[in-house]
Amino acid sequence: MISDILSDAKNDIEYYLTEVTFSDVYLNAKLREQLNELMINMEKIRVQLDTVPDIEQIFESIKTKIEERCKIADIECKRIIFDNDNSEGLEIFLKEGRSKRSVLISINNVRKARILLEHKFENYKFMSVYNGICSYEDKYIEVLINSLDKSSIHKIYDRLFNLDNSKNYINNILHENDTKLELTYNSSEGLNITILISPISDIAKTLLGNIQDDSISLKIIGLNITQQDKTVSYLEKYANSIFFQIDSVLGLPLTVQRIQTQEENILQHDAQTNLNIKYPVCQYDKEALSLYWYPEVLMKCLCYST
Repeated sequence: MISDILSDAKNDIEYYLTEVTFSDVYLNAKLREQLNELMINMEKIRVQLDTVPDIEQIFESIKTKIEERCKIADIECKRIIFDNDNSEGLEIFLKEGRSKRSVLISINNVRKARILLEHKFENYKFMSVYNGICSYEDKYIEVLINSLDKSSIHKIYDRLFNLDNSKNYINNILHENDTKLELTYNSSEGLNITILISPISDIAKTLLGNIQDDSISLKIIGLNITQQDKTVSYLEKYANSIFFQIDSVLGLPLTVQRIQTQEENILQHDAQTNLNIKYPVCQYDKEALSLYWYPEVLMKCLCYST
């Protein structure tokens, strides 16, 4: 801890200034004065570090700042009382298509509140169909993904990122280059688009709530998005192509999570080869893909036809 370092440093400086052995070394009066001032300042900082912070005071300050930003952005925000511990928190209402979804902030999760302040939370909207968020201003889409065959998160990390030691995949999350699949593309419209599969971002985890720390998300950055329908259309287009390639090569059928219990399937095969994903220059036929994503629909059609 820094406070321990400061304490040890102060004691060492005092030792050299007072020990008889070094009495003829530090004779300069101005230097001794500066060292004494340094020790005083180090002690003040040490006391601050060792003082237990007033969480209620900190949380109140954060709440006030969030409320001010909500007011400026014309976002509905109100103070609430939580029944479980009778503590006061905030409820923020962000857009979700034509409706709104609330985000709860409590004193029991001050880190969540701090993450909101660190990001432009005012710019984010919830996806109306999928379990994710988007920002028109930041040209950003992020949606949770998992595997259609219910593979464990351990297996997904192992297959998708080819980790050397998949048992320690949680530790690998700290090493960004080990746990991301990134594609970039300059479109004919002059857009610099990035598609990224990586651990969920802090802002998405905070806004979506009840998300595992090791969740994985699909991120699309750089698109001109101004309305929900078009955003969903872009997401489906790129997810279709990217996930199709991943499943064809790795036998890992990934799915974009829907808000409700339905899930979007994407493919199944069994293979373990080097992953070489290309930017989705092709857009697959939507109706054909719907049968591929939802094989039960195809089965019903076949039954009716007979």
